Amino acid sequence: GLTLPLVLIMEGPRAFAPASHPHWRAALGNLDLAGMEITDGYLWQQLLVSGLALQCHFEAGFWALHALSASSHATANSLKRVLVVLSSYNA
Repeated sequence: GLTLPLVLIMEGPRAFAPASHPHWRAALGNLDLAGMEITDGYLWQQLLVSGLALQCHFEAGFWALHALSASSHATANSLKRVLVVLSSYNA
């Protein structure tokens, strides 16, 4: 319930037009890490895919919360965080 008002306060009306954001325009024409050119279509696709992935993450979290006790869920969540940190460490 608080997300939309907070977004409007922080970003204003441009929150509903990401293509008008200065960072969006600055990214156009650059290359991503895989060497692909960043276009409007590419950014919209990335925005959609990241939104869907986040929704799947939330759904999986709620599924786990219903399947486990609260303490088991908290333990599993803590272990997940440790694994994420360890897997993102570049030695």
